[in-house]
Amino acid sequence: MASHTPHAHREHPIELLIQRAAECGLLSAVLDLVQLLPENGDFNRRPSVAFDGPWLALTGFGRSPW
Repeated sequence: MASHTPHAHREHPIELLIQRAAECGLLSAVLDLVQLLPENGDFNRRPSVAFDGPWLALTGFGRSPW
């Protein structure tokens, strides 16, 4: 039986939701969720997720080509 960790107890629950929405091609959900990303002092994480989510939703690729 696989263990299941509730979203509230995961380290980055918003990021996981963004990834799942992006994998389903739900761009509007991705954009709504990006606004909920915490500003916790990590200068690179928020912009990275804010770019990668829409990129995945629009192109279907997990990483940019450059």
